[in-house]
Amino acid sequence: MIKREGEVAGKVTEDGDLLPKLKDLALVGNQLEHLQRHMEGKARSVWAGMARSCPSRAYVVVRSRAFAALGFAMGICPGIYTIQVHAVPSVEKASRDYLWSLCKGLD
Repeated sequence: MIKREGEVAGKVTEDGDLLPKLKDLALVGNQLEHLQRHMEGKARSVWAGMARSCPSRAYVVVRSRAFAALGFAMGICPGIYTIQVHAVPSVEKASRDYLWSLCKGLD
């Protein structure tokens, strides 16, 4: 905090008045709020303009999601087919039997 003439540790003496300083502070606060709203509006307009001018970005996003769904299907379908056609042992049953045999071996 900068001390000026007429101020003593945050208090104003008789030769300085607090009201004009408060008014100046309120004016600066209003200007900052106005500037912030202006900059937010500019940022929104820039993003909106990019979305309108680059529809290919939306296409890329849609395509990447389609590839993700296709990759999921290509991983799940062969797995389901393999489990149904081939004799795949039950992992849960095999692990439970193995742990049970370890517990019996300790007795």
